[in-house]
Amino acid sequence: MRTLRLGRTFDAITCMGSTLMYALTAQDVEKVLNTFRVHAHPGTLLILDVRNAASFLGGGTFREKTETEVNLPGLSARFVAIHSFDHRRQLLVRRRTWHIPGQAPVEDFCQYRLFFPVELEHLLSEKEFRTAGIFDNMELKDTNLSGPRLYFAAIRS
Repeated sequence: MRTLRLGRTFDAITCMGSTLMYALTAQDVEKVLNTFRVHAHPGTLLILDVRNAASFLGGGTFREKTETEVNLPGLSARFVAIHSFDHRRQLLVRRRTWHIPGQAPVEDFCQYRLFFPVELEHLLSEKEFRTAGIFDNMELKDTNLSGPRLYFAAIRS
């Protein structure tokens, strides 16, 4: 995402599944937004789907520990995820331990860059995208934006 250049523009650009959150540094975020910008012509619709940093504030949905079961054909597992923050770098840190029957526990680690709604709006405006809508729900209902996800729509000026 930081360096991709296809040599053309598109009518719509999507960045779903929290992919933008893997741009961990300010420099990485800048490079990814430049990629969006060079592939957008005036009128291009940009859709982003990210975790909502505002949901981690008081009254939000943050849980330090989560436990989830996965039951798929050929795979039955359970994992325990412990979440913490690197406040200085604005990162959510996840340490997850998988428990698969008959196997030793397996651990993985991941960091995610968090974005606040107004911050994302500002960053995109610097790349000539104007906000068309920000929602924290798939029904696109207006709320106080405290839900766990942000669905962000912007149009290239």
